[in-house]
Amino acid sequence: MENKIYEGDLKKNKAEGKGILYDENGNKLYEGDYKNGNAEGKGIGYYENGKKKYEGDFKNDNYEGKGILYYENENKIYEGDFKNGKYEGKGIGYYENGNKRYEGDFKNDNYEGKGIYYDKNENKEYEGDYKNGKSEGKGIGYYENGNKRYEGDYKNDMPEGKGIFYDKNGNKKYEGDFKNSKAEGKGILYDENGNKKYEGDFRNGEYEGKGIYYDKNGNKLYEGDYKNGEYEGKGILYYENGNKLYEGDFKNDNYEGKGIFYDENGNKIYEGDNKNGIFEGKGIFYDKNGNKLYEGDFKKGNIEGKGIYYYENGNEINKE
Repeated sequence: MENKIYEGDLKKNKAEGKGILYDENGNKLYEGDYKNGNAEGKGIGYYENGKKKYEGDFKNDNYEGKGILYYENENKIYEGDFKNGKYEGKGIGYYENGNKRYEGDFKNDNYEGKGIYYDKNENKEYEGDYKNGKSEGKGIGYYENGNKRYEGDYKNDMPEGKGIFYDKNGNKKYEGDFKNSKAEGKGILYDENGNKKYEGDFRNGEYEGKGIYYDKNGNKLYEGDYKNGEYEGKGILYYENGNKLYEGDFKNDNYEGKGIFYDENGNKIYEGDNKNGIFEGKGIFYDKNGNKLYEGDFKKGNIEGKGIYYYENGNEINKE
C-alpha cells in the first residue's frame, strides 16, 4: 500500500496554498499554509503520536512569528515569539505540569533582556535582567513566601556587585558588595532587629580587612583589623560607655602582641606584651592616677621574672 507524502495545493510542482505533510508511516507531520514548497503562514506541526507539537506562524519551514510549542502531554512548553525556529522576542516558558517557568524576553532560545523566573508552584524566584539564559544585571531574588531575598546586581546567575540580602521576614541582613554570591568588599551586616552588627571589609563571606563590630544597642565593641572573621592585627575594644577597654595587637580573636588595657574611666591599667589573651612578656601596671605600680616580667597573667614595684609617688619599692 502506498503512503501519502503530501496532500493539498500545488503550483509549478511545489506545495503552495493549503496542504498536509505526512511521514513514511502515514502520520501527519504538518498541516497548514505553504509557499514555494515550504511551510509558510499559519500551520500546525505534530508529534508521531498525532498530538500537536507546534501551532502558529511558519516561515521557510521554520517557526517564525507567533506560536505555541507543546509537550507530548499537550501542556504548553512555550508561547510567544519565534525567529528561525528559536524563541526570540516576548514569550512564556512552562513546566510540564502547566505552570509558568519564565515570562519575559528571549533571544536565540535563551532568556535575554527582562524576565521573571518561577518555581514549579509558580512562585516568583527571580525578576530582572538576563543575559545568555542567566540572571545578569539588576534583579530581585525571592523567598517562597514572596518576600525579597536579594536585590541588586547579578552576574552568571549569582549576586555580584552591589546588593542587599534580606531574611524571610523582609529585614535587611547584609548590604554592600558581593562576589560569587558571597559578601566581598565593603558592607554592613545587620542583626535580627535591623541594627548594625558589623560594618567594614569582607572577603569570601567573612570579616576581613578593616571593620567595626557593634553590640545590640549600636555601641562599638571592636574597631580594627580582621582576618577570617576574627580580630587579627591592630584593633580597639570598647566598654559599653564608649571608652576604650584595650588597644593594640590581636590574633585569632585574642590579645596577642603589644597592647594597652584601660579601666571604664579611660585610665591605663596595663601596657605591654600579651599572649593567648593574657599578660605575658614585658609590661607595666598603673594606678588610677597613671602612676606605675609595677614594671617588669609577666607569665600566664601573673607577675613572674624580673621587675620593679613602685610607691604611689613613683619611687621604687624593690626589685625582684
